[in-house]
Amino acid sequence: MNASVSVAPPPIASGNSKVRDALAELIAGREELGQFMEGMLEELEDLQSQLEERCRAMADERRRLEEQLRQQAAELSQQRAELDAQKQRVREQVRREVAEATAQFAETMVHQRRQMEEERAQWREELTRMRQLLEFLVASPKSKSHRPPAENTPLSHVP
Repeated sequence: MNASVSVAPPPIASGNSKVRDALAELIAGREELGQFMEGMLEELEDLQSQLEERCRAMADERRRLEEQLRQQAAELSQQRAELDAQKQRVREQVRREVAEATAQFAETMVHQRRQMEEERAQWREELTRMRQLLEFLVASPKSKSHRPPAENTPLSHVP
């Protein structure tokens, strides 16, 4: 677009110098406007190239940031998978330990129950001997013929 096309004024009568001067000014103004427009177009082209360069730089930065974000997402995903696996291992370990503790507790309860049964049996025996001794002592003043032999009494070892 070439705006500096010079157009010669048409021949005008010598009496119209004002018109001729006005036309000359218009033509000169048109040339100035054309030069101004060329300058503006050059400046716009320069601004457009700067804008395009900034757009390319921003697109490059966006791609870089997106790649960085993808990498971070992949790292987080890997860390999450590792944590999930570790959590699963810990759960399994806790389950095993709880099962072992439960088995030990049950075994201890069975052992304690046997001990208590043995102690009850011993106490029952002891109470039976005590009852027999009491019956013997109560019966003893009435008749001395019911006295058991010394070796069979529960307290025969006591002097």
